[in-house]
Amino acid sequence: YRFGETVSICFWDDSWKPDSYFDKIADNAKRGLHTLCLLDIKVKEQSIVNLMKGNDIYEPPRFMSVQTALQQLMEIDENRGNPGIVGKDSLVVGVARVGCKDQSIVFGRAEDVASDEAADRLGGPLHSLVICAQGTEGLQEMEQEFVEQYRI
Repeated sequence: YRFGETVSICFWDDSWKPDSYFDKIADNAKRGLHTLCLLDIKVKEQSIVNLMKGNDIYEPPRFMSVQTALQQLMEIDENRGNPGIVGKDSLVVGVARVGCKDQSIVFGRAEDVASDEAADRLGGPLHSLVICAQGTEGLQEMEQEFVEQYRI
């Protein structure tokens, strides 16, 4: 299998939008490798206000969706002037609850996998994302045959 380094994609907020993981995605793309993206999970997190006040009150759990991850990645791609690393036409695979009876897989262009239709097909958490290798390295024949059955 042609996977490069795995990355973790974290939730953004109004004052913090890290993007260092994008460098590994770009490096993997340059080497013709797929990238597995593990998506953020927030459980037992305190708000800044509750943390500062010493309140033992926690925020509800949050689980990043494939759609949120793709929106962030496409924004980074555009802001960095690297169109195409994770652009709207990049091929991606979104997966949910892998290994469970109700697992779900969607495949297609990033823009399509970020759609409401794809979100409905994936369903609830936990999600992960694969950014497919690009160009002539792209998907191998066996990989292509497998993911085509999940095209959105």
